[in-house]
Amino acid sequence: MVALIDTCSLRRLVEYYLPFDKDHTLVDFLTHQYQKKELVVIDAVYEECKYQKKGEILKDLPFLASKTSISTLDIPIDKEINDIIDHRFRVQPAYRKLSEDESSRNQKYAVLKEKFMDTADFRLILFANQKNSIPDLFNENIKVVTDETRNANDGKIFKKLPVCCELVNITSENIVGYLKENGVDINWIISENKQ
Repeated sequence: MVALIDTCSLRRLVEYYLPFDKDHTLVDFLTHQYQKKELVVIDAVYEECKYQKKGEILKDLPFLASKTSISTLDIPIDKEINDIIDHRFRVQPAYRKLSEDESSRNQKYAVLKEKFMDTADFRLILFANQKNSIPDLFNENIKVVTDETRNANDGKIFKKLPVCCELVNITSENIVGYLKENGVDINWIISENKQ
């Protein structure tokens, strides 16, 4: 299975796991997965990484510099995708709070929707959803690796990435699950933290 990784997971790797990766086991594993295209970083995630933690993600994960990220800019956003955004991804109570006036609410929503469609989270979903249009690249299923929480406690108008994935039948898991699933022993991280 091909894993699309989000910015949150890459940031978590750099902050919490890499400081304990003294023998480079984790970096070697990630590099290997990335080179085999079993771990994919799309263009929008790569761009976000440039500005997260002052670019430390790209410095600490040198395999990302190989520029094998995949472009999502040309993937069409058709009526079906628009309907999914409007009817499945939108948080109704947050939408209603935009304005009491329906015209004003719709105008504000249109701006927020455009911004959402430019986010790495949406681009991950869009790419995973369109995977069948690139059969020569991926002949396996795609899942999203995200450490984003499911709880919509931030007042945003669109649901969180794991919930959006679930709503369109895309498998998602956190970075710990991904590492365990691939046989990467993370016990060294836990034992280092307890000392």
